Amino acid sequence: MTPPPDSTHPADPSDVVTIEQQLAAACQSLERERMENQRLREDISRQTTLLDEILLSTAWKLTAPLRHYGKLRQKVRRVIHALPAIAARTGGWRALTRITYQAWRRRGSAEVLLLAHNQVGTVDAPGHPAAVIIDPEPAIDCPSSVASDRPVLLFISHEASRTGAPVFLLGLIDYLAAAGEYEPVILLGRGGELESDFRKRGTTFDLNEGRDAVPTALAWLKTRDVRLVYSNTITNGILQRRLRALRCPILCHVHELAYSIDHYFDQAGIQQVMESTSLFLAGSRAVADYLVHQRMRPANEVVLAYPFIDVEQNRRAAASARATSLDLPDDTFVIGACGMLGWRKGTDLFVQVARLVLAHSRQPVHFVWVGGAITANDLQQLRHDTETLGISSRMLFTGPVKAHLPYLARFDVFLLTSREDPFPLVAMDAASFGVPIICFSGAGGAPELVEEDAGIIVPYLDCEEMATAVCRLHDNPDLRRRLGDRARKKVMERHDISVGGQHIYNIIKQQIGHSPGNPQ
Repeated sequence: MTPPPDSTHPADPSDVVTIEQQLAAACQSLERERMENQRLREDISRQTTLLDEILLSTAWKLTAPLRHYGKLRQKVRRVIHALPAIAARTGGWRALTRITYQAWRRRGSAEVLLLAHNQVGTVDAPGHPAAVIIDPEPAIDCPSSVASDRPVLLFISHEASRTGAPVFLLGLIDYLAAAGEYEPVILLGRGGELESDFRKRGTTFDLNEGRDAVPTALAWLKTRDVRLVYSNTITNGILQRRLRALRCPILCHVHELAYSIDHYFDQAGIQQVMESTSLFLAGSRAVADYLVHQRMRPANEVVLAYPFIDVEQNRRAAASARATSLDLPDDTFVIGACGMLGWRKGTDLFVQVARLVLAHSRQPVHFVWVGGAITANDLQQLRHDTETLGISSRMLFTGPVKAHLPYLARFDVFLLTSREDPFPLVAMDAASFGVPIICFSGAGGAPELVEEDAGIIVPYLDCEEMATAVCRLHDNPDLRRRLGDRARKKVMERHDISVGGQHIYNIIKQQIGHSPGNPQ
């Protein structure tokens, strides 16, 4: 910790004023840079949209033969100019003739031209400047994969972090792959901890590897029979629009709500998603209402598709480590939460509820938050608050963990303090272990799981009511057990992979069946 300033040497008031002025100027500069960055992003988005419209236009398609002819004429001209040098390099005109004939036997005239083209750039033709070629279609350096004749399902994940949406997508790919009907191909907006897991599932492109990553992936995809694009986020605007060239249905599974969409994402990109999506899958009724009432999507273009978990796999994963997940006595009552620290997840509200509960409890009660910080400052601020409140000894912030399930299996109550959460997987994970859930109304999709029989719903941001609910479950083991049992049963009946996976598979099959070239 940083030591407090020495009180014997008070700061000069003029220095304070100067620092405040510098800080204000820095803030103004930062705001100008932010606005300029936003302007540039919107301009790029507009230009990309215009380019896509041109590339998808009828005029561009009709003039494609002319462009091809022009490029071909240029290539042939340069090859002719370099022929003497190519002959000399390959062992004379006779050797060149033999090589040319063999190439023609293999693949025809296209192979001959490509072979000559590859030679042009490596020689200086006599009497001519160094030959400079116009490269043929760029070589596609796609990830190694076993060639497959199966049609392709293309999946898009904005990243490969160990968070809800990517974890869910991995489970969906596994479920669909079990049928063996389609070949999975994955586009990652950027990598992350789970990137190796995605690569194990199928051919995977990391679109953050350079400026050529997207064109390379798109060129490769045009050589495959792509039947459907499954975008696992609403944030894939520009990319999703470009994928319209594949001429197949595009599904967008929306796991975001109004605040996140309006404040964290590029609005021009969101609009492109609205325009390019064939069918929206809403991760909760709250998301569906947002799409219909705020984004004005027709109700028949929005289908409810809850995320799901593998209940049996959860139990197996947690069983071995359940007893050692927390270094707490067995009789400790554990109120837990899980997720990234931050405002949206309501970590500050979690601390306030803990303050209210611990102020009145002399029983062995402990609050545990499983998950990492967005910044180092987030965790430092929380620790400052808990130390100042005198409750740090009864609170634990685990930081990032590779396996969160053993912790959830040890919880007695799952406390969801999120201000906005479409339908958190971790709430279903906790419910699968028979842990009742306490959440806020109006904060997303969790109340759709809890309802009146799998936990307790309290008014939005009412920390006192949430603390009262915690104490109620602590003092009433029978009620806690009854709500937990119902939570477990509800997840098994409605949100297990066997139910949710089949529902999405049916939607995919229906969309493929209705796509052009696949009449019913």
